Amino acid sequence: MTTTTQGASVALVMLVFTNSLISQSSPKADSTAIQLQFSRFQEVLLAHDTISIGDFYTDDAVSLLQNQPVRRGRNSIAQRWNKSLANPILIRLTSSEINLSVTGQDAFQFGRFEIRAADTSNALLATGKVMILWRKQADHWRMALEMDNFDAMPSRKPPDQTK
Repeated sequence: MTTTTQGASVALVMLVFTNSLISQSSPKADSTAIQLQFSRFQEVLLAHDTISIGDFYTDDAVSLLQNQPVRRGRNSIAQRWNKSLANPILIRLTSSEINLSVTGQDAFQFGRFEIRAADTSNALLATGKVMILWRKQADHWRMALEMDNFDAMPSRKPPDQTK
């Protein structure tokens, strides 16, 4: 065997070994990776980074948001985010739990969201629940399905005009 062939063989063995380790990652490592992606997604939302938002979704992702049409595909979902993030709002997400599938290829995560005015009032505009189905991709975890629903907002009483 020539030195070039030996080098190629060693590189091939290293590639197979590395891919084997990635495919056999532990549930704890996968949960950590998903939480890291979730945190990055939160940072992108707070920064109104509409260029990066699509990177968090699979090509065939589905978005099922309350009072919104079903959106299919990364580009359609990114367009919706572009419109939403054009508004002066802050969206904060919190994660309650991550549950991995038995195969380790999918996971669902649920948590809460809060939408506030992005001005000095910081007024609370809405709260609710969110669920995300994550799918393991070759490079990292991406959202395959997202779904939300809003909490009922407390009714505001009109000012007392009897005074």
